Amino acid sequence: MSFVHLHVHSCFSFLDGAARVEDLVARAVELGLPALALTDHNGLYGAVRFYKAACSASIKPLLGSEIDVQGGHLLLLAKDKEGYSNLCRLLTILHLSRNGGPPALDLDSLSAHSSGLLCLSGCEKGEVASLLRTGKVKAALEAASRLKDIFGDHFFIELQNHLLPYSSSLNYHLSQLAHHLGLPLVATNNVHYLKAEDYPLHELLISIRKIERVGQSKPPRLNAEYYLKSPAQMQRLFRSYPQALANSLLLPQECSLELELKKPRLPHFELARGEEPFGYLCRLCWQQAQEIYGSISSELKGRLEKELKAVKELGLASYFLIVWDLVSFAQKRGISYSGRGSAAGSLICYLLGITKVDPLAQGLLFERFLNENRKELPDIDVDFSSARREVVLTYLYQKYGKEQVAMVATLITYRAKNALRDVGKTLGLDKESLDHLAKALPYISAERIPQAVESLPELDPKEFSSPKVRQAVALAGRLSGFPRHLGTHLGGVVISPEPLTDIVPLERNAQGLVVCQMDKDDLQEVGLLK
Repeated sequence: MSFVHLHVHSCFSFLDGAARVEDLVARAVELGLPALALTDHNGLYGAVRFYKAACSASIKPLLGSEIDVQGGHLLLLAKDKEGYSNLCRLLTILHLSRNGGPPALDLDSLSAHSSGLLCLSGCEKGEVASLLRTGKVKAALEAASRLKDIFGDHFFIELQNHLLPYSSSLNYHLSQLAHHLGLPLVATNNVHYLKAEDYPLHELLISIRKIERVGQSKPPRLNAEYYLKSPAQMQRLFRSYPQALANSLLLPQECSLELELKKPRLPHFELARGEEPFGYLCRLCWQQAQEIYGSISSELKGRLEKELKAVKELGLASYFLIVWDLVSFAQKRGISYSGRGSAAGSLICYLLGITKVDPLAQGLLFERFLNENRKELPDIDVDFSSARREVVLTYLYQKYGKEQVAMVATLITYRAKNALRDVGKTLGLDKESLDHLAKALPYISAERIPQAVESLPELDPKEFSSPKVRQAVALAGRLSGFPRHLGTHLGGVVISPEPLTDIVPLERNAQGLVVCQMDKDDLQEVGLLK
């Protein structure tokens, strides 16, 4: 008998998951699992790359999230497209409604957006399990009844067995509660790392998050059982609950979600009645060509026709007009801006005033920016004066609606300097020594620190020779590339033809701006253009 893990955290649980999504998928293949879920805390930050990795490995991907609700944790899995959109909306409500404290979703919001979702009662921090652990059986029954009212047959009582002193007793009481309410059981492992030997790495991440020394947590941490176990291991752990095991295989069969990757979701540029975007773009370009160049040479004509053909083939006319409208607004308001990157190779961008370098005069290639044969969407980078950027953003919100405009995220990942600093703190290295060592390192990936110490003359190997520093270097290398937190792309804005929360969860950054939970690469995968 096989098994499917439905409760899985990756490094996208930000300092509470110690496995890369690609490694989780590879391990699932080794274990012969037919499907695998990704349920990171309060977000879908790694959903796209997990989905792609799973599909490439012929593993069925299940997308979900362990969400903080009033009362505790709750696990939600998207059954279908409607469920995925509702999950995005719930996560957005969760993040945008927080007022300084930890986010917590209310049951009214959960009820309003429950369609297409499977709900599991959560880990020991879930409301039902927490109440049973403290002997509040009646309150636990009431909490489970409320969730049953919301999700009906799609609500499951979650059993976990991490071999803790209370695990068997808690599972017995959970099963009794499920029987009393007529609810199905499902077995899960609260996966936070790949293998048992990765437990110290998870410990390290939690210590970093809580800003405390490794091994000095009070109360002490749990054990090393929170990993991706084999089907045989899970069957031994839950031999008293065969239906809970069987349901781990039945739930994935209810899920039919397929992400529409690479399908462009391009915003429409509104024009006067009777006008259509491509015709308007052509007229603008030819008019500007006449005005800038005076006469239309055969080279100019051929180049512009070629570019316009590519734009038409890919249906990008509205995209170019939106950027043109934005820079036109900036020009009228006296806001300085600069188009940069591969867009400088586009004659259309030059004619529209998006870029300021003549690609014909400079011999720049359009194909570096846009190639109709590759069918890849372009990326027009325009930097606006930081002092007036808020004015530009306000214009976008007013023109296209707050539901369809948001900032693009960046993932702040661990590299040599920040990894060594964070690890060193948890190991008790003094701040002065840490600062000195981190400043001495070049801007490299963390796993390359030992190589850099050996090969770079500006680094003194003696300074990295003490046992504690060597330990810090080794552990820092294991964090290389792990996301530390979500950042905001300085100039990245995405505009959607539909409400963004149909496609991606949103949250608020430290400055109060609304940001997508995906970076520009993942947004492009789901068809949204930066």
